[in-house]
Amino acid sequence: MRQFYVAVVTLLMSLFFVISAYAETNNQILIIESYHPVLEWTRLCEEGIRENLRNNYEFHTFYMDTKRIAPEKFQEQADRAWEMYQEIKPDLVILGDDNALRFLGKRFANTYTPVVFFGINNNPRNYFDVSPKNITGVLERTPLIPWLRYLREILPKAQRALVLMDSSQSSTSIINVTFKDRTEISVSGMHVEYKIVSDWNEWQNTIKQQAEFDLIVSPTFHSIKVKSGGYIDVEDLIRWTSKNSDVPFFTNQDYTVFPEGAVGAYTLDAKAHGAQVAKMVASILEDKIVPRNMMYIMDRQGLFVFNEAQLKRFGISIPEPINSKATWR
Repeated sequence: MRQFYVAVVTLLMSLFFVISAYAETNNQILIIESYHPVLEWTRLCEEGIRENLRNNYEFHTFYMDTKRIAPEKFQEQADRAWEMYQEIKPDLVILGDDNALRFLGKRFANTYTPVVFFGINNNPRNYFDVSPKNITGVLERTPLIPWLRYLREILPKAQRALVLMDSSQSSTSIINVTFKDRTEISVSGMHVEYKIVSDWNEWQNTIKQQAEFDLIVSPTFHSIKVKSGGYIDVEDLIRWTSKNSDVPFFTNQDYTVFPEGAVGAYTLDAKAHGAQVAKMVASILEDKIVPRNMMYIMDRQGLFVFNEAQLKRFGISIPEPINSKATWR
């Protein structure tokens, strides 16, 4: 009988230490995403975060879905995300993309919860009254200007380029960072201007009427509205644009490049972007580094993706060293 009690006590003590160790190391992380899980950028960034923080972390995710809902509902979604934060009381919060930081940054700046953001196109200082002590993160610098420079090498005779974007916070941020107060810029001797489009009919008319341009680049296109009040399916938009554009159509998203899609893309590596976030999270929760002592990381390293059928359609040859670095789809 005595041996039985000893065994029970030993078992209980072992369970106590296991539970205690789990409680001490199983950090609760809340990821608040601006968009939705089907969006490739969102999915791959989150994969990069989770794969590099596999042990001792428990994840919760809230999707604000701001590419598919009306702008007047953004604040409501932010409030719901805040309620989830208050319920979970996580050890750290990750804010994905501009709308999450835009609608929740100031709230979190008034807490002691460490926050790491990612996918921020705008200057993060624009989202705060004063620089917060508990927030740091990874800036997304969509490689638009470098892409235009490379496109000038790929299409050396190109004189005019159109940057076509949807009406979204991401587009506004790209304009602020790339064009600033200008409507036109010159890149490697090529005239570049941008246009913001909000609905599907306007997008279609723009594509059909852009004969004066030698190429079109579209960094953002997820918020193009249709008459029903929803948004055009991204793959449908890409296929239609490719089919109906008389000039080469390029993007900054690799998943748009396929035989009936864009000619090519110069894009950030979303999983690598997420991996950088994971390193910052580990530094804060494991190494106890205070966010204010961590400088922002600026992610602007691009990857080339091309489709051979579309290149052949427009008679385009990819010069070295771009060709040797490219992925083909």
